[in-house]
Amino acid sequence: MTGKERILNAIAGKKSDKPPLAIHGWGLYKFAMQGIVSGYSGEGAAWGMHGDGLAEVEERFHRAFPVDWMHLSEGRFFDDIKLRIQAPERAGLLEEVRRLESTQAIDEFLDQIYLSVEEFESGTKFGHVRTLSEKYGDELFIALHTEAPICDIGDHNGILEFEGMMVAMLEKPKMFTYLARSMYQRQLGFVEAARRCGAHAYIQSEAYFTPDLVAPALFEETMLDVLIEFYGAAGRLGIIPMCYYTGDASGHLKYIKKMDFKGLILEESKKSMAIDPAAAIRELGGDRAVFGNVDSVGTLLGGSEREVREAVRKQISEAGSDSFVVNTGSPIPFGTPPENIRAYIEAARE
Repeated sequence: MTGKERILNAIAGKKSDKPPLAIHGWGLYKFAMQGIVSGYSGEGAAWGMHGDGLAEVEERFHRAFPVDWMHLSEGRFFDDIKLRIQAPERAGLLEEVRRLESTQAIDEFLDQIYLSVEEFESGTKFGHVRTLSEKYGDELFIALHTEAPICDIGDHNGILEFEGMMVAMLEKPKMFTYLARSMYQRQLGFVEAARRCGAHAYIQSEAYFTPDLVAPALFEETMLDVLIEFYGAAGRLGIIPMCYYTGDASGHLKYIKKMDFKGLILEESKKSMAIDPAAAIRELGGDRAVFGNVDSVGTLLGGSEREVREAVRKQISEAGSDSFVVNTGSPIPFGTPPENIRAYIEAARE
């Protein structure tokens, strides 16, 4: 059975010959292990890669740690919508949008900062996706991962920035929802370009509105329908929509049930959050794949090989479901011993 078949089986809730196995590959570890960066000071060298150079990084990482998928970031990651948001020539229009008083201003601004499907496809974002899908797409599950539009609203260089976003959700919820819905609708062009370049799945990181930051009633009022509409539309494009839900997803499982994405990737437990994949599977009823969250800091970075193996076996035993995919938390930190990652893979394959 191929790795691609195992992941597809998990999405469908079907049994495989062995537990489907992933590594949360987004992040800088793969670049550090290949000598491209040594810490965050040189991260621009990694995020600026694209095309065949980035494809080679992904191939080497998979050869070192063979799992059932390739978890890809977009090429030229920093060359993105944030630059167009903050372009000096749009400063006046951006200020008008931030007041959230005019739908016309919002639409005019978004039409300027979002590219068309053809512009996305012909740019530098997806060349490595095309190369890798043509080479490995029959045997491995090819998944492209990027940030959700909510990040382009609430990041420090986003449209509203964090404080402005939180205030807008409370004081101007209808206009905030209009902005969010308009951005998520335009993001479908990015999704379609990924599909055309051969990605089997599109993964989006949803942030900021999780229950540790936003009250459930406010989430329902502003964002729930936006996400239901987006993931439904993404699936209709012919790609498998998936979601990396940051924060404590366990508090939103009743909402996640309504969202039509086919894979839920969980953040690892940290601080006061205890995020249990087995509980998520029980709540969701096995109607989508749930990706595990073996602790990438306490276990992969700081644990022994024995502790890594125990953590993997524990999650597989507790999840007890054909819809479970063994996975690490995110990201794999600098300095993680390769021996621990190999122990992680071996434990899942036993």
